[in-house]
Amino acid sequence: MKRAVEKAAEVIRTGAGLYREMALSALRLVRR
Repeated sequence: MKRAVEKAAEVIRTGAGLYREMALSALRLVRR
């Protein structure tokens, strides 16, 4: 159980990181 929770937290963290990177690059494109 604990391992599943840790895995879920890891996936959420990496997903949030990817989302932030995409948002930042999108903002950069819009500002240009």
